[in-house]
Amino acid sequence: MSYSAVSSGVNIVTIEKDGSFKAMACAWASMVDFDKVVMLIGSQSKTGSVIKKGDIIGFSALSSNQADIAEKIGSVHSSRVDKKSIASFEKLDKAYVVQDARTQNELEVIDVLHLEGIEEDNLVYARIITYKDDKDLGFYRYP
Repeated sequence: MSYSAVSSGVNIVTIEKDGSFKAMACAWASMVDFDKVVMLIGSQSKTGSVIKKGDIIGFSALSSNQADIAEKIGSVHSSRVDKKSIASFEKLDKAYVVQDARTQNELEVIDVLHLEGIEEDNLVYARIITYKDDKDLGFYRYP
């Protein structure tokens, strides 16, 4: 079975909550089961700080020609710029994903953990509820 919702490069995480859209670049993500993803989000992340158990979030593994999106989204906090204006997003069922990304996923957050030694950071554990994969595209790998 060929199934790869997560890139070992840069992924884009989005959430729309309380009328506010947030997006962030996330390189620390991994599949831990066929339909489960974990991601470590630093305490400095404005996007990560609003993600809670039960939320539906967008998760896009960028394609090889989307390095500029990773740089633009990852270089500034959502509180300083409207990230919807610096990349092309589309809505799946309940969450926004990057248009033309290698994979586009909606995730339901199962839990947000704070482990010993990284208590201030967020270890997000989520289940894939929607998965789209354009196998004709390569994954973006951070240099």
